[in-house]
Amino acid sequence: MPKTKRVKKQPQYVTKPMLDRALTKALGKALAEQDARTDQKLAALEARFEARFVTNERFDAAMATISVAFTDQERRLSGELARHTKAIMEYVGTLIRAIDDKYKDLPGRVAAL
Repeated sequence: MPKTKRVKKQPQYVTKPMLDRALTKALGKALAEQDARTDQKLAALEARFEARFVTNERFDAAMATISVAFTDQERRLSGELARHTKAIMEYVGTLIRAIDDKYKDLPGRVAAL
């Protein structure tokens, strides 16, 4: 025959509000301890991150190199864009001149009518 667990009865003097206050107090204490442990772990992780990435001289040097490379690339692309824009403007100019030449004598022809 399996044993049945006995449920411990609360004494008569322990009321529900008293039990609720005790549980709330215990839960608050447990949460405060967990919060403190979490804060300690987070501080340790932040310290490791700063030591590894933020204050790393190689990281700073790499960022400076990347910045210079981006600046050089920007200058090169700006020059290339300027050359293409100039070529397009010259081409459009020749198209407009061709149309203008075709109708250059138009005012004289219209006046003769």
